[in-house]
Amino acid sequence: MPVKSRNDLSIQIGKALKELRLEAGYTSQEEFAWKNDFDRNHYSKMERGDIDIKVVTLAKILEAFDTSLEDFFSRLEK
Repeated sequence: MPVKSRNDLSIQIGKALKELRLEAGYTSQEEFAWKNDFDRNHYSKMERGDIDIKVVTLAKILEAFDTSLEDFFSRLEK
């Protein structure tokens, strides 16, 4: 899916984060955030695409999912 705007990219990233969370067996954002020391409200906003995510923050989240940045961004190209 081509990215049309910065907001589109935030939404795509959020959808991919949600997919990873569900694949990892976390049924709720709260459970994932609590077990991995993230602020639930902030993580929720990232999953919804409501805020831009810093690369450092994304890398920390992906580490919790044992996923590389390369593998993560390949999900966005589907």
